Amino acid sequence: MKVRDAINRAAIIEPNQYDHHEQIMWLQMLDGQIFEEVIRTHEGCPEHFNAPHEMNDDLLVPEPYTDLYLWYLVGRIQISNA
Repeated sequence: MKVRDAINRAAIIEPNQYDHHEQIMWLQMLDGQIFEEVIRTHEGCPEHFNAPHEMNDDLLVPEPYTDLYLWYLVGRIQISNA
């Protein structure tokens, strides 16, 4: 899933005032946590992870699990609005 796809899908469910840079930062944090807590626990994993920085960058988790990003963004939006 591309960063833009996650952001656009979340905006349909939860329209919001947060700019793309802030939402990209949230996705970077999530991908970083997944990398550190899941991927790096396995032998032979890469040493470094390139977090997404642009709307066209790919996110770490593949299909069919990409709804993770959608619901993460919706949750962050709702928490930030509280």
